[in-house]
Amino acid sequence: MAEASPQLSYITAESLAKVIKSQPELSDCLIIDVRGDDYAGGHIKGALNAQSQQFNDQSFVDEVIKTHVADKSLVVLHCAFSQQRGPRCALHLKQRLLELGMDDSKVQVLRGGFNSFAQQYSSDPQLVEDWDATVKRD
Repeated sequence: MAEASPQLSYITAESLAKVIKSQPELSDCLIIDVRGDDYAGGHIKGALNAQSQQFNDQSFVDEVIKTHVADKSLVVLHCAFSQQRGPRCALHLKQRLLELGMDDSKVQVLRGGFNSFAQQYSSDPQLVEDWDATVKRD
């Protein structure tokens, strides 16, 4: 019998904003932004930038788990829209957590991605840092 593949779950921008404001140091939450160059034009405060292609390397994923994920109860991944790169990276991470016998339920995808989050919160320095409205986001 084949193993079931992991299922994605999503978190809304509003819910993530509440999490960030409730723990400004993100002690129990990790946000992974898998965008490339557009990360520099603004990102969710405290986010780790790990570009999507890095998730194809299992040793990289293992290091992220060991260094950043293992002690968190919530891990949120996103790209610009969370339609391709963010969900794909989340599935890679969830699959590896399952292979290692770890809880994958803590991994979620930010619904609408950074673009949706920034539409609502780009002017809030508690939530978004290094905002530059002139940067193209795709």
